[in-house]
Amino acid sequence: MSTLQGAEPHPTNLAFDDDHRIVDQVFRIIAAVTLGDANPESRCELDSHADTTVAGANTLRISDEDRHVVVHPFSGEYTPVSNIPVATVATMWIHPETGQPYILVINEALYFGDRLPSSLICPNQLRANGLRVEDVPRQFDATSSHSIYTPDKRIQIPLSLNGVASGFESRKPTWAEYNQYPHIELTSTSRWEPNSGRMAEKENQVAAVTTTEDQLATGRARNSARLLCAVRSIEQVTCSVFGQEDDLYKRLVATVNVAADDMVGDGLSGHVDEEVYPIDEDSRQLFALSSSEKRSVLTPEVLSKC
Repeated sequence: MSTLQGAEPHPTNLAFDDDHRIVDQVFRIIAAVTLGDANPESRCELDSHADTTVAGANTLRISDEDRHVVVHPFSGEYTPVSNIPVATVATMWIHPETGQPYILVINEALYFGDRLPSSLICPNQLRANGLRVEDVPRQFDATSSHSIYTPDKRIQIPLSLNGVASGFESRKPTWAEYNQYPHIELTSTSRWEPNSGRMAEKENQVAAVTTTEDQLATGRARNSARLLCAVRSIEQVTCSVFGQEDDLYKRLVATVNVAADDMVGDGLSGHVDEEVYPIDEDSRQLFALSSSEKRSVLTPEVLSKC
């Protein structure tokens, strides 16, 4: 990676290696940004269809990764754009409450420069760097902050709507401003490979764990509901037989031991972890009497031990 000092060199002056990478669904028509009130040359917009952040005219090119890519448009009717450099860029954002300028650094971006009036931010590229991106407008989700939050700096970048696109205003900084104001890294310096499939694999793993946890929680809820119904039934029976003042059902319930991991609710399941749920010898003999066959477990041998 080479660092650019002073004026920004034109992309044709860069030396590229043989690393060619196809980036799908990055380029899109940005004519719609002129529909809003914001200046299209001073805005970064979130684009969930962009698999890599695209740097436009509101960014300063900081370094060159000596790599270039072929960028395919959203439709096959358009010709792909070749020799787009992968670079580190910076844009200057001013905190709306404090007035403090910040330099937002974007690593592993596709640099279009003046060919695009604004920049397109890949939300998942920010999330992969630990940032919290809540891009749902509050009119659709009252719990959404509609912002980008940086946990390390504890700074929240509010998002606004330009038409239907969420984003924030920023402009291209000078080199003096780049060196003067504090920096916030929006994306990681690690090589960004949107087509690798690693993120999809991780998503499947997390989804599998979440499904298992949901199933366990559902099983516990059902077990609790069954136990509650049983307690209420005992209460109704004892009250009708012995009267309202008798607390037989309370004494009966107090003598029942139910395993927390009994997902079936029959009193015979659970206790799979003996370190957490120790089983004494009497209980072990009692559990041994359970049978899946439809016949009585009270044999002459069992009765002779009573």
